[in-house]
Amino acid sequence: MIDKQLRILIVDALHAHVLQIEKMLNRMGYFAIATAGSATEAAKLSRAGRAPFDVLLAADHLVRRPETGGSWFEVYGIENAFIYSRPADSQDVHFVRHGEHYWRYGLPEYLMLEWFMARSKRRVPEAFTGGPAAPCYFALPVDHCGRGLAPDSGASVN
Repeated sequence: MIDKQLRILIVDALHAHVLQIEKMLNRMGYFAIATAGSATEAAKLSRAGRAPFDVLLAADHLVRRPETGGSWFEVYGIENAFIYSRPADSQDVHFVRHGEHYWRYGLPEYLMLEWFMARSKRRVPEAFTGGPAAPCYFALPVDHCGRGLAPDSGASVN
């Protein structure tokens, strides 16, 4: 099922591109959208929110860090990235995170963006990803046979 509650960050220096992409997303039913005109502004937005962004839509020249061969958004844990306006001669950026990634040489088209958004998933909180289970303080104590004990008597309930 398509998740319309995804938190989306659009990063582009050209305001016309931001508006065009935001309108397409609104037509698809996505409304939790933040926009930034630079990488530093986007970094501030991603740190300011209570929950991290689920999807990044960004121009290639704003997210690429040539000195490291990576991207600035990997630090903030954005798993689904749609990078557009990519130069034809650029090399791939290796992603640390797992998620949906897509590179495009021009601006995103409606059908391609719709396909990408349908495949994007919300970030799962770390509490649900296999950490040690919290003890249940409301469970009844169990005797050596595996039967539940009555709270105060020590007698078997079964």
